[in-house]
Amino acid sequence: MTLHEEHEQIDRAIWQAILALLPDHWSSAALSVSTESRIDSGLAHSIENLDGENDICIPSDEIFVLTAEHYDSFRRHGSPWREVIWSVRYDFDDEKWKCLTDIKY
Repeated sequence: MTLHEEHEQIDRAIWQAILALLPDHWSSAALSVSTESRIDSGLAHSIENLDGENDICIPSDEIFVLTAEHYDSFRRHGSPWREVIWSVRYDFDDEKWKCLTDIKY
């Protein structure tokens, strides 16, 4: 399987896991994962609302597993990333979620 095929599947699973965690009144969020501030040799995770809501949203165990798989996939293919931001935003005009992945090397 190519890197693109691997990470595309994992990205979709991460977006779904983020959406499952969000408080009902949130219409956007970003999951940031970084290797630069590794905690106990893991990845540093944070979820924030992109519209300024102050509620706390904590990553699930599923997100920790999926982001580790994502990092390992890139590492296996010789392209380990430094940071990834998975963002989700509800498009009220189209009445569906828009999801993006931004990878920094």
